Amino acid sequence: MPLDQLTQGENPSDKDVEHNLGLKQARNTPSIPLCSINWQEAKIIVKETLARSLAACGQDVNPSAQAVAKTEGRLCDLDLGYPPDIEIFDQLSFEGTDWRMVLNNLYWRSFRQATMWEVFLRLLREDLVSAEALTYPMDLHTPTMGTYTVSQILSCYQFFVDQSREESQNTFPSQSGEWTTDRDWLATVIVRSALNLRNVVDAITQSQILGKLDKDQYFKCRFKDPEFELHQDVRERQGPMTPDGKVPPSRNTFIFWLPHGLTDMMDVRNERMDRCFQRAIKIEEAFRQIEKPPVGILMLNLQPLRIQAHNLDV
Repeated sequence: MPLDQLTQGENPSDKDVEHNLGLKQARNTPSIPLCSINWQEAKIIVKETLARSLAACGQDVNPSAQAVAKTEGRLCDLDLGYPPDIEIFDQLSFEGTDWRMVLNNLYWRSFRQATMWEVFLRLLREDLVSAEALTYPMDLHTPTMGTYTVSQILSCYQFFVDQSREESQNTFPSQSGEWTTDRDWLATVIVRSALNLRNVVDAITQSQILGKLDKDQYFKCRFKDPEFELHQDVRERQGPMTPDGKVPPSRNTFIFWLPHGLTDMMDVRNERMDRCFQRAIKIEEAFRQIEKPPVGILMLNLQPLRIQAHNLDV
């Protein structure tokens, strides 16, 4: 049954859903390398490690790891009042900072962004999005109708369903509200450069990077705006950026490193891309200093992702 023939409240069959989504049986496509990380297994390992680390909150953290958190804090306006950042900014603003808790927050957000980057690369390999979407800076505090709609559709994947539930239960350290900036970045990339939303959903679902798609929730999102179409506006949700390629502190959110505003100049683009991934690598290194997990357990393979980033065709 075509999507436009379904009515609100009707419960489509799995066959109808698969037809309308264009879903196929998950497969390994020879022309597309497998994920460098098993993201679902990695998420479980990271959560277990964070839980152990939280039990040690309050313990001393070495100065070099503290410095990473302080550097990230200086990129933001600590008085901004952005709900997900309030608790973490309070930690950074007053004496008696629990640095282990802060670094746990840094690492969790960084892991989520590495996941979004892998989704982006997968869509890029299938020619469903374009790296041109990263040319102009994004204002991730102010959604447009298009980016809001796509972000809501992405929220139907198990990865985000789990995050929303666990954040509401205060599972994550220093998290004072639901944090969706990584999802909004991916939504903006899709709105800026994708042509066919159905094919994008199909590819993400097949990749299994974000887990299963809640089909019922997906249809609820689509019924809210059944006529919605992508229109490829590379300046969608364009935001401010300083001349040296940084987001102004008043428009920034804590530990957001995913690239945007890269410009179309090759040397500038590569330098800014490098800067983004260097931040992520430093966060990983700082977390390893305090947690000391077995080698290979928490590696997010950011170095390979960074190498791939330099091959982007903008």
